[in-house]
Amino acid sequence: GWNLENGIRREEAELRLKNDLWDAFHAAALNVPCFRQLDDVRQEVIVSMAFNLGIAGLMRFRKMLAALDDGEYGLAADEMLDSRWADQVGRRAQRLARQMRSGEAL
Repeated sequence: GWNLENGIRREEAELRLKNDLWDAFHAAALNVPCFRQLDDVRQEVIVSMAFNLGIAGLMRFRKMLAALDDGEYGLAADEMLDSRWADQVGRRAQRLARQMRSGEAL
C-alpha cells in the first residue's frame, strides 16, 4: 500500500500503478509454471489476481493453478469462483472467471 495522506499527482499515481502491475506480471511469470503458455487474456486474469491478492495469495489457489496446468480453463474458472476472494470482490471475480473460461476480453 501507499500512504496518500498528502495526496499524489496523477503522473506519480500512474507510474506507481504501472510498476505495481509489472511486479504482479513478473511474479506470476516466475511462480505460475504455465503462465507463458497462456493466451494474453488469461495472463491478464492471473496478473489481475496477483495484483489484488499478492503472489502468495494467488499461489493458494492450488486447484485453479492445477486446472490451468492441464488446460482446463472452465474448471479453473469454477475454482476461482469457489473462493472467499470471489465473495469479497463480487462482480470482478465473475468477470475474470468469464474471461478465464472463454479466453476473450470483456
